[in-house]
Amino acid sequence: MLKHLLAKSYREDGEKLTVEQHLVDTHDAALAIFKGRILINWCRFFRVKDADIFLSHLQIAALFHDIGKANAEFYAAVLKKLKQQTLRHEWLSTFVLHLPSVRSWLENSKLNLDLEVITAAVLSHHLKASYKDWGQPRPTYVKEFQLYLNHPEVTNIFKKIGNIAQIEGLPHDLPDKWVENSFDLPSKIDKNAIEKRLQRLLMKRENESQRLL
Repeated sequence: MLKHLLAKSYREDGEKLTVEQHLVDTHDAALAIFKGRILINWCRFFRVKDADIFLSHLQIAALFHDIGKANAEFYAAVLKKLKQQTLRHEWLSTFVLHLPSVRSWLENSKLNLDLEVITAAVLSHHLKASYKDWGQPRPTYVKEFQLYLNHPEVTNIFKKIGNIAQIEGLPHDLPDKWVENSFDLPSKIDKNAIEKRLQRLLMKRENESQRLL
């Protein structure tokens, strides 16, 4: 097993940023930004009724957003040993979010989570989520690659998510590889609803940008 999972390429000084540290940093940065007047104004502008529910979803999305980097192709890419990955990392993050064991685990949350909101945030955080082609493998001719979802770093992130979402235990039976055509969103997920969420998020972002110009 790898000692560390890398979130970025090594810096010039040789320092590394692990996937776990990056996800925790993102979580902490989100909470540092969304507080006080910024949180109040954000919720008022976007008509968010419950700031605590918003913060819970924000934290969980932050911790999930790059969990898809826990795979052999991404590890090779940050070491400059691979030019093109079969799947974008945020697509993999979304697939992990909707693995049957992970989804059922999240559905046990006492917070009544809106998984479509979390999905939209995770999937669209690089704005590379075209409804027509997201999740489709690139033409790398790779049929499978290793996943590191049982790595201690990923387990630690699931523990943190569990604490926030008030869920006991951890998801089980996580796959150790991606195999072509083996990952698909379960039929009970409303893809149209997710697409509408994404469209609304992008529209709000565009309107906000224009308002600030």
